[in-house]
Amino acid sequence: MERKAMKAVFKAIAEGESEEVEFKEDSKETYKKIAKEISALANTNGGLILIGVSDKGEVVGIKRGEREVIKKISDSMLTLIPKPRVKLYALSIEGKKIVVVEVERSRELVAHANNAYIRIGTNIRPLSIQEIISRMINERRVHFDEMVSALPLTALQKKLIEEYIKLRQKKGLPGSIKDLEKMGLAKGKSATNGGVLLFYSHPQKLFPLSVIRIVRWDINEEKMEVVKEIEGSILEQLKEALYWVEREVKEVEYRSAGRRISIKEYPLVALREAIINAVAHKNYAISSPVYIAFYPSKIVITNPGLLPPNILEHPHHLPTNPIISEVLWVWGYIEAFGTGIKKIKKECERHPLVEVEFYSDGNVVEVSFIKKSGEDEVLMLLSEPKSSSEIARALGISKPTVLKLIKPLLEQGLVKAVGKGKGRKYVKNA
Repeated sequence: MERKAMKAVFKAIAEGESEEVEFKEDSKETYKKIAKEISALANTNGGLILIGVSDKGEVVGIKRGEREVIKKISDSMLTLIPKPRVKLYALSIEGKKIVVVEVERSRELVAHANNAYIRIGTNIRPLSIQEIISRMINERRVHFDEMVSALPLTALQKKLIEEYIKLRQKKGLPGSIKDLEKMGLAKGKSATNGGVLLFYSHPQKLFPLSVIRIVRWDINEEKMEVVKEIEGSILEQLKEALYWVEREVKEVEYRSAGRRISIKEYPLVALREAIINAVAHKNYAISSPVYIAFYPSKIVITNPGLLPPNILEHPHHLPTNPIISEVLWVWGYIEAFGTGIKKIKKECERHPLVEVEFYSDGNVVEVSFIKKSGEDEVLMLLSEPKSSSEIARALGISKPTVLKLIKPLLEQGLVKAVGKGKGRKYVKNA
């Protein structure tokens, strides 16, 4: 353990202070601020605080005994709620003792003296109330859709709520117009955020970026065009977005066992599931739309938020917005809780032309449906003449790979070459 720790410490000293490394000398001022520094590291990416190293990276050592230093740090940490995972140990470098504070990144927000801090570069700053709410939503400690809005209950669409109540009753769930608070749509005479997003005609008056934005990137993936911005309630947005995407995804020819068959370019069931998940699990405290982005070689669904730990390996139901999720289930958009990721993976495994990738960095969740690069993908592009460079850009592969894929298509007579030299293009045979 000591050898590994020494290696990490030497690397940190050589590279200097950063977002994950802080140098401190053994002084009264250090111990006054150490809890705040630990809070900031725990709330960012974790890291090291080296006591006995100057700001310039010079090992000056600690002035007092290592036990006393460790006790001072431990005492300072009593102000941290919840207590983060921290290792404290001493090392000898150049004949001088330093104390290492090794801070693990926390999944929960760590507060010090009623404030939570984050680290930006080598500086720290307190989180704003809005940022704290957003982090707590990501941690599933509070739910945005359960919070009280500024909108009176009377502003919600009564007919739509009555339709929802009828659907609840068909599923054997309790519900009446008098029970809106029990259903999470109201608190007293005010609508909840969930009630606004689901049953108000224009929730964008309160939450301007509670929209679905459909964008398209050019063949070089350099310029983006907003194709459509869908507003209205969540129920209206989903209906329009799913219809639009289904209409937009083209039929393509695919060769299987020597036969040509016609299939959708992307698996519609998986796309539908990803869009519903993005809307249901979006962190609405973050001012950003749900994006449906069409690239030449992929479709990417993005929403602000964070995937729960281990959700990809062991899918389970842990909603960001429980009220929204229940309404979408009652309405038939969600078939069963905790099955969305499994369904997306299964549909993409069955689809011969597409694979799926999931990504989350703590701020956004992305589901990417990526075209597999092969002979069939090349063939799909050649309804009109294209050069090898154009094919390479469209599929995100190298030009030599394109030429390798085109060769058997030329030999089989499925594709023909038009023109010579730099002007040569390829097109599908009729």
